[in-house]
Amino acid sequence: MKLFKLTKTMILTGLVAVSVHAHAGDGDTEGNSDRGGGNFVNGELLDFFENKGTEKFDVEASPAYQQIIKPLFANIDSKLPAFSKRMLEGIKGKVWYLEPKELTKEGCTDATIFEVQKQIAACQNAREVRLSKKAMASANLLNQAGLIVHELIRFQTHNGWNLSDSDISFTTRTIFGAYKMNENELQQQLRQVSPIFDFSTASDRAQAKAWIRSQVKPLCYTSLNNQTATNIMTKLTTGALERFSGLGEKAVIAVYEMTGEVFERYETPYTYGNNTPQEVANVCARVNKLAP
Repeated sequence: MKLFKLTKTMILTGLVAVSVHAHAGDGDTEGNSDRGGGNFVNGELLDFFENKGTEKFDVEASPAYQQIIKPLFANIDSKLPAFSKRMLEGIKGKVWYLEPKELTKEGCTDATIFEVQKQIAACQNAREVRLSKKAMASANLLNQAGLIVHELIRFQTHNGWNLSDSDISFTTRTIFGAYKMNENELQQQLRQVSPIFDFSTASDRAQAKAWIRSQVKPLCYTSLNNQTATNIMTKLTTGALERFSGLGEKAVIAVYEMTGEVFERYETPYTYGNNTPQEVANVCARVNKLAP
C-alpha cells in the first residue's frame, strides 16, 4: 500500500489566556496579587468590582455580525467550507461582555510595528471576552466587525496553538480581504499563519465527497452487524490513502477533515468499542450527509 505524505495537522481548538485585571488605583488594597489573595478596589471586593456595570454582548444579534461578519463568513465558506464552523467556536466558547470600565495595558497584551497611540478595545481570558463599550460605540460597523473577528481568532490560541499578535492581525486582514481572493489564494494565505487555519478548499472537498459516496454502500450496508463506528471511519481514511483510490493528496486530506467532522459529533460508545447496528447506522447516516 502506497501512502501519501500528509501535511495536514489534525485540528484541535483552544486558546492562550490573556489575563483581565481591573485597574488598581491609590485606594486599592492588594492581597496576594494573582496568586490567590483577595483584593479590594476603593473598599469593594475586586471580584464584585470586575462585573460592575458590565453588560452581556450577543455577538450573533449585533448589527456588525448580521451585516458584515455573517455574509463575509458565508463567502469564505463557499471557498473553504469548514472555515466558519471553526471561527464561530469562539462565540459559544466564552461569555462576551461590553465593558464600561477602562481596559488597561496591564490586563491586555497586544503589539504593532507602528508607534501609535492605541486605545485598548478588548480583553480576553480563558472564560470571557470583554469589549470596550466606549470603543464599540465610537467605531463604525466595519471596525466593530473587525474587533469581533480579531477576538474570534484570538480564541483559537488557547489549546497550544501559538498565534502571535502579528499572526492575529495578518489573519484578520486576510479574512476581510477574502472577497477578492479565490479559494486557493485564500487557502494559501491562511495556512501561512498556522495549521489551525489549514482548511480544505471546496474543490478538494467535492472530490472527497464523490469518493466517500462511492464507499458508503459497501461499508455501511454490508455485514452491518460486524461493523463498528470506528471501523467505518478507519476504513474511509485508510482507504483514501490507498494508491488505487485515485485521490490526490489534497483530496485525501479533505477526506480526513470530513470524517473527523463526523467523529466530533460522537462520544463513547460511538467511537470506541462495540456498537449496536443502530449506532453504526447513525454514523452511516452522518457519512451520507457529508456526501449526499
